Amino acid sequence: MIMSRAFGLRLRIVAGLGLVGLLAAACSSGGGSSSSSGGQSTSPGSASSSASASSSSGHAADSSLSTIQIGMIADVSGIQSTSTQGALTVAPAWEKWVNTEMGGIGGHPVKVNLVDDKEDPATGLAGAKDLVENKHVIAIVGEDSVTTGAWADYVLQKKVPVVGGTGNYAPYWTNPMFFPFAVNGVTANYTVGDLAKKVGGKKAGMVYCAEIAQCQALTGLVKPGLARNNIQFVGGFAISASAPSYTSQCLQLRSAGADVVEVAASATPFQRMVQDCRRQGFTPKWITTPGGERMAFLSKLTNDDVVGYWPNFPYWADYPAVAQYRDIMGKYAKSDAWQAEDGSQVWTSLEMLRQKILPHPSANPTSADVLAGLYALHDENLGGLMANKVTFTQGKPVTPGWPCAWAGEWKNGKPGPITLSASDTVCGQQP
Repeated sequence: MIMSRAFGLRLRIVAGLGLVGLLAAACSSGGGSSSSSGGQSTSPGSASSSASASSSSGHAADSSLSTIQIGMIADVSGIQSTSTQGALTVAPAWEKWVNTEMGGIGGHPVKVNLVDDKEDPATGLAGAKDLVENKHVIAIVGEDSVTTGAWADYVLQKKVPVVGGTGNYAPYWTNPMFFPFAVNGVTANYTVGDLAKKVGGKKAGMVYCAEIAQCQALTGLVKPGLARNNIQFVGGFAISASAPSYTSQCLQLRSAGADVVEVAASATPFQRMVQDCRRQGFTPKWITTPGGERMAFLSKLTNDDVVGYWPNFPYWADYPAVAQYRDIMGKYAKSDAWQAEDGSQVWTSLEMLRQKILPHPSANPTSADVLAGLYALHDENLGGLMANKVTFTQGKPVTPGWPCAWAGEWKNGKPGPITLSASDTVCGQQP
């Protein structure tokens, strides 16, 4: 499953492998490698600790204390900007809430310094250098950037941790200065078979973006998970965003007997694919990917059943800490773009920093303090908000990555119930 960021969703190219990957939420593999223990989400009852830790202190940050500077690199402008609006909406809303109601972080005011990488590697690297050398950020948190590979070595050299973020690109499973909380660009693929099983699939097909050669590699990456669930793969077909019709692909999938189809393309081709197939009387269950997990898109599919993996919590979940997220966004967010997976990602990343990594900062917090807080985590899942329990080991990347995600389903344009229980996860297995 993939969203091509080049078309408003998230392209995951597995650097060095020449493969396109997918984003998803993950399970625990403590110590920087996969583990069978500690990976599943906790029961809903565990939310009380997170909700309690997030309850309002009722006072503003202490302006006499030093300001905690954190950075965020994102695709603010350009063709990818439509897929980062959740992140760009949540970050300033979180900052205002924390500084206004939560007393900052340990009393310190906090500032999120946003860099627009303009989807250009040189600009991304220059932005990272500006954050570290001029803004003096102690961490890069919740990044949502296609230029990650351009500045990954720099932050490793400077020992500035990357906290949370999309998990889309190779540094998340190769660079020990990256600390992901969700599945990465490889492990997400392994959940596809579990999603297809959840909706009763017996024969699965795929359509993928024609504009990017590596998209075709997805067909090979999803096959092991489908086979593990005794689901037959009936074929993958390219679709072009500029094509006038997808009728041919619909007819081929129908002829092959597909009852579930993954659309590895952006939201606009996805919607057109559904409409064209419906005209041919072909109405399979659909599998979406994180870039399509946006209320503004899914609510338009009023006659369809769509399931997708959510690397970070679905915003509509019946869960105390998620209800708080909705309340805070309703109060401070400037738009409803937070109702998307990338909004949940940024919230999780920022709240992990505030609640678990740096809850009691020193007078002048440093990157070393953030690293110490990260290495102190053990089977942490932010009170059940994360599909993973994460543990990090100094000097080791998270390889191959966390395996679990939340499974979210939309029927007839409305989200299905989800309580963030263990039964709401899908956990892929490395072949």
